[in-house]
Amino acid sequence: MHFQIGAHPAFFYPKFDASTNERGFFKLGGKQQMEYILIGEKGCAVPKTRYPLYLTEGLLPITTETFNRDALILENAQVNEVTLLSPLQEPILKMTFDAPVVGLWSPPSKNAPFVCIEPWYGRCDRVGFTGEFKDRDWMQHLSPSEIFHGGYVIEILD
Repeated sequence: MHFQIGAHPAFFYPKFDASTNERGFFKLGGKQQMEYILIGEKGCAVPKTRYPLYLTEGLLPITTETFNRDALILENAQVNEVTLLSPLQEPILKMTFDAPVVGLWSPPSKNAPFVCIEPWYGRCDRVGFTGEFKDRDWMQHLSPSEIFHGGYVIEILD
């Protein structure tokens, strides 16, 4: 069986202030140097174009512009833990997971009061993909009687 599965949990900023640009921070438990890809035409990923993920003192600032180009997609199990921090760097929640891909997202060009941390065992097609379903990037495969194990844990810290 060929399949992909992911989650789309969204988290409200506890001290949301629509009048400011700053939303908080992500603390990413992973490699020191990370990279991300973006969504391109027709909702398809562009994995051949990778962007460095710039952290400030180990943190990714979240502002109203962070997701203007859509989701930040981190592949290759670069991170297995994401902590959401307030604008004052107070921990709000921590998500741990074993998924090979994670999407960080909030509606582009909106002043949304939430952010999503999305562990994925799969990903949308890449731009120009014309192959078979079983050959999609990050496809999961199970043989008869085989069992898939995956998941995530959300720990509320505030």
